Amino acid sequence: MKRITTTIIVTFITIFLASSVSALNLTLEKTGETYASSGTWNYNIDSLQIRTWDNITWFGDEPANTNIKFRARTAVDESSLSSAIWSSDIENSGDSLNVNTNQWIEIEVTLETTDTSVTPILYNFTINYVDMAEPTSSNFSTDYGTTNFSAVDITNVTNLTLATEDSGIQFPESYGVNASGEDYDSNIIIGDCFVAVNSSALDSSFNATAYLTFNNSDGHCGDNIIYESPGFYTVAHAIRAGNKRCTFCDQIERNNSFITRFRVPHFSSYAIGSNTRLDIYDSFEGSNAPVGGDIIFYANYTNKTSGLYIASADCKIWFSDNVTQISMTDNSNNYNYTRNFSSAASYTFYVNCSKLGTGYNTLNVSDDVNVGNNVPEFILLTLGFGMMVVLIGLFILRKKR
Repeated sequence: MKRITTTIIVTFITIFLASSVSALNLTLEKTGETYASSGTWNYNIDSLQIRTWDNITWFGDEPANTNIKFRARTAVDESSLSSAIWSSDIENSGDSLNVNTNQWIEIEVTLETTDTSVTPILYNFTINYVDMAEPTSSNFSTDYGTTNFSAVDITNVTNLTLATEDSGIQFPESYGVNASGEDYDSNIIIGDCFVAVNSSALDSSFNATAYLTFNNSDGHCGDNIIYESPGFYTVAHAIRAGNKRCTFCDQIERNNSFITRFRVPHFSSYAIGSNTRLDIYDSFEGSNAPVGGDIIFYANYTNKTSGLYIASADCKIWFSDNVTQISMTDNSNNYNYTRNFSSAASYTFYVNCSKLGTGYNTLNVSDDVNVGNNVPEFILLTLGFGMMVVLIGLFILRKKR
């Protein structure tokens, strides 16, 4: 945090109608040889943006039996200062202002003397505030409800919201988060069906109860399974991989039976999980398929909770050499498709399975099939190196002879 000093120098100012005051001097009113016993002077300052006010220092003369003291109050605008609450008296230069974070501040100076033959003199005073930097949050748009940080007290943001078109985080209106200088772009990912937070890199106030919202009314994220996983993830399936149910997530809301919002007590990574599973393989799994020979491609589309096969689904397959999607056959145990390849190569095949209705999720998986007697590159390199060693050895033997 950068500390900025604002200096207010009092010039040509008198209080209690002092008839003559030199520049930079603030004194009590004097009548003849006698000074008034006390007097006050007020000064309003527009700091142009919301500030966290720190302390006040001043320079002046305080002869014996005299005193200089200050108090302050703040508000969002100048007209609201008159109803704001004053701080306690500040009698030592360098003491804290003890006021709320706000854009406007009013300073009141009181000069006092118990010896009316002398007066304290205030030459100038300095107000210090901590200049807070707005958080880095360009990945999150106010179009989707993200907080406008330039319009709030960033050291105590209530109802803090970070959102994308996919999902969002929202803190309660009664809770304040210190967002000053935070890097939300690097430490928070709000993606489709998941939210990941690197809470260890953020202010501790962020790691608190909040609501997660998801654009999931069509059920593309999942149904009634919520996953929580310690760590910071960049994709939803990495969070789901451990099959860990969030037992402490509550206040679950649904739209068309699909989860759209729930509450979490702290942050790590959360995702709405799929209640379906898709596994794919081929009839030559782990070995090379013959050129021109039939290869059967299988898709197991199952319910993760029951483990049962999902019948009457729409499963399609396509390949890296032909992107046309082809329907797979439902054989009451799995889905399959048969084809062959006319040349040796490694081919990628893709499968998409879906089914209408509650509890089913569209899943996409890919795998590779090796066709022909393809020798892996690393084996070729190894054989080549071995042959070189043998040839060098023979050459050395001939030299020795």
